[in-house]
Amino acid sequence: MLELLLVLAVLAILGGLAVVNLNGYIQNSRLNQALQEVAEALRSVGNRALTESRGYTVSVTFGANSRLEWANSEGTVGSLRVPNNVQIVSLSPAGSTLQYAGRGFPINQYRIGLQIGSRPVREVVLLPTGKVVIP
Repeated sequence: MLELLLVLAVLAILGGLAVVNLNGYIQNSRLNQALQEVAEALRSVGNRALTESRGYTVSVTFGANSRLEWANSEGTVGSLRVPNNVQIVSLSPAGSTLQYAGRGFPINQYRIGLQIGSRPVREVVLLPTGKVVIP
């Protein structure tokens, strides 16, 4: 009977460790998916600016209901709500908008910081060439 209790105790400890690791894995997966979706949205806006030969502005909403919303001179044409409870926590340079010129190139280099829970902040970087990277 004592041996059975020891085996159950060891299994309980290992199960607890597995749950902690699984939670971290799930949060990392959700953050990676959100990073990919934000990067794809930025690529799409750059392609639209290039194809239409017009400037675009991307407005960033921070916090619990993080979203990107892009517009041209005629008004809003699209948006993305950041999925999986991931939050946009920073934009560099400081402000709340990104701007694309009519040739599809951003006006500056932009860094958008995303975070889920207490995980470290990860960034999507929009380079002046229009390339979007996730370092």
